[in-house]
Amino acid sequence: MMDDSSDRVKRHIAIPCHDPVRLLCYDQPMFVRDRFTTFCSANRIIGLGFCLAVAVGGLFGVCSNAAAQDSGKASAASASQGDKSSLKTARNALDGGQFGEAAEILRKLADKGNADAQTLLGDLYLTGRGVPANNSMTWHWYKRAAVQGDAAAQYKIGYMYQNGIGIPADPKAAIEWYGHAAKQKLPAAQIKLAQLLKSKHGPFYPDMLKLLGKIAPRNPRAALILEKIAATGSATALNILKELPYSIRRLNGAPPPSFGDAADKAIADFLNGDHKMALETFTALANADKAEGFFGLGIMYSAGAGLPPDYAKAAENYRKAADKGNAAAQSSLGRLYLEGRGVPKDNTEALKWLIMSAKQGDSGAVNALGLMQWEGLGVPKNYDEAINNFRVAAKEGNAAAFSNIAKAYTYGKGVPKDFIQAHLWLNLAINQGDESALEARSKLETRLSSGQIAEAEWLYLEKMKPEPAAVAAIEKIDVGNATPKQLTSLGIRRQYGRDVPQSDVEAVKLYRAAADQGYAKAQSNLAYMYKTGRGVDQNPIEAARLYRLAAEQGYAKAQKNIGIMHQFGKGIPKDDTEAVKWYRMAAEQGDAKSQNNLAFMYRSGRGVEKNYKEAEKWYRLAAEQGHAKAQKSLGVFYQFGRGVKKDNAEAAKWYALAAEQGNAKAQGDLAFMYKFGLGVSRDYETAVKWFKKAADRKDARGQKGLADMYLEGKGVERDFAKAVDLYLMAIDQNYAKAQETLDDMIKKRLGAPKDYEKAADLYRAAADAGKAKAQNTLGLMYGYGLGVDKNFEASEKWLLLASKQGNAEAKSNLADLKNRKTKGTF
Repeated sequence: MMDDSSDRVKRHIAIPCHDPVRLLCYDQPMFVRDRFTTFCSANRIIGLGFCLAVAVGGLFGVCSNAAAQDSGKASAASASQGDKSSLKTARNALDGGQFGEAAEILRKLADKGNADAQTLLGDLYLTGRGVPANNSMTWHWYKRAAVQGDAAAQYKIGYMYQNGIGIPADPKAAIEWYGHAAKQKLPAAQIKLAQLLKSKHGPFYPDMLKLLGKIAPRNPRAALILEKIAATGSATALNILKELPYSIRRLNGAPPPSFGDAADKAIADFLNGDHKMALETFTALANADKAEGFFGLGIMYSAGAGLPPDYAKAAENYRKAADKGNAAAQSSLGRLYLEGRGVPKDNTEALKWLIMSAKQGDSGAVNALGLMQWEGLGVPKNYDEAINNFRVAAKEGNAAAFSNIAKAYTYGKGVPKDFIQAHLWLNLAINQGDESALEARSKLETRLSSGQIAEAEWLYLEKMKPEPAAVAAIEKIDVGNATPKQLTSLGIRRQYGRDVPQSDVEAVKLYRAAADQGYAKAQSNLAYMYKTGRGVDQNPIEAARLYRLAAEQGYAKAQKNIGIMHQFGKGIPKDDTEAVKWYRMAAEQGDAKSQNNLAFMYRSGRGVEKNYKEAEKWYRLAAEQGHAKAQKSLGVFYQFGRGVKKDNAEAAKWYALAAEQGNAKAQGDLAFMYKFGLGVSRDYETAVKWFKKAADRKDARGQKGLADMYLEGKGVERDFAKAVDLYLMAIDQNYAKAQETLDDMIKKRLGAPKDYEKAADLYRAAADAGKAKAQNTLGLMYGYGLGVDKNFEASEKWLLLASKQGNAEAKSNLADLKNRKTKGTF
């Protein structure tokens, strides 16, 4: 790795691929020419290779200096100073999203034999940015760069062969090209090569196995790969494993405790697939009344490996070990209680065992306690405390804790909403072996621009291997000689306190220095500071001016923001037509939020003629990128046949996608579909589940929907008191339908009088404020003794007041009250 961090300037092209396989894209590895490598978004197919590559690559790159020099010799030798300048211009165009301009420059350089340009041009053809998507042309340009010795292009050729992108899949050819790149010490290629070889596409390479051994202390997934290879009979892999400390291997997201040689061997046997030998050892230890034996048997029953799956017996064995003070067993038992597996679901018992385990430092227990605080299970909901526990567990390497912190940043609970930080923590989770984080990262990346993804990957690389020299270099950077991109990157560091003291004022200075040179990203970032009043006095007019400067350069994020400011009249005159113009520009660049906003304008006829078909088109583009609001809206279009043929099954599908992302309105809509069997099989329990999720997010429709289920006894036991409480929550948000249903409950005198005590207080306040409907309802409550003592005079008073305001229902109720009095039935 290079040591002089001040000489390393990050340069990137982060391009999300259009096909389901997202290629791991590398900038060309020529760090002597101030390169920095970043990555494209990667799905589960390449996620592991990405993690391992970064683990080896360290802070600022994936190649050794010598290898980088070797890989770039051909193009460097042939490139003139003018070519270098042109390549820099092309990179700046790529950074600014001006892909067509970049493609023209790159094509001229590529035709002259510049390997860097050839690889970058291949990237553009792969993704269809600035040029039509064309896998044949992708292959053509990658191949031309690869034969010149460019390691990144060789890696990509290997990837195309491995996955059959534009050419027939050919594992042997993939191995050959990965091998060329691996010889230049490109870690991603080395890992890919190791993975292909272990899948019997060729002999095991000892060097590849040694590489995995080097990675293993930092990456438990590497250890697991080695174990799988060893299980196939590889003596080399087995020998490397023997040299590793067992503590690097993970069970349930946390390092297994050291139980002694016999237990360690049993766990190793278990992981390597020798369940018979593991069972014999664990059984012998249990017969000797050793905690580790009971714990091991619990693992085997839980996993259904070597023993039939049986959570009840797992719990029984975990309890025996837990009673002996075994922290891992206490943690496992607590989680069984939390999930209701093998034991009745019991948050109190879960809390007891998890606290015991956490006090002994078990990171899995600490993370589980955080989840209980996050969800409010057995303890009051407390996002701040949950985050603290997640962080403690993460420091111990708990993979699930990294994912939970990412979730917090995604939804802005306990921490400010920050998708870049969420992406960083998901990468850290993946590096710890949490495969579920791969899917979460893919979903998140649909909400990020390529620049944001690149920034997140940069942060990840720095997090993996912090270097004091890098911090020192940042502090000493010569602002006067720095490029606009460097200034902006340093501004981001200052704004968020990454490796340097946080300072909005200093961030503004750096953004301004770059913005004055016309750098679009800096102009956009500075606009945000003015918009929010961070480091400067809040000034929406100046924010709008700066956003416009960046937007006019084609910067999609700024185009979106200037559109929002026009739509709502912030800092500039309200102008829907202008808003539509800017939304369209950003939307055509693939910005999901802009696509959603443009769809809304077509849907509502603002700035354009109302057009459901056009709205549906833009909602779909945003929805397919994972934008939750767009998914919800597309569901509405299918449910009611707007711009598309009415289709409840499609509606339910899109509601579900948005609901899974936490969109409360979509959760309520999905619950409605399950309640009435629209597009899905009728399922009251599932309806209750989604109504509850929406209600927990304080969605009035969700609260009313859940109240209806308690009122009707569908999917839950009938409970009038809970129904009333939920109706009141919705009424507090001025949801009229909840008011109507609660009024009807009172008229029908459903439930016990005490169920209505809270309602009485609410209606009294509204009645005192002169609201006729509330006066009528309060009169009924006094007339029937619901939530208040039965009182004829009070009932008459409130019904009379409502009647005088013209409330016809109150007049009828007043007549009925007097009739009951006359007949003696009051």
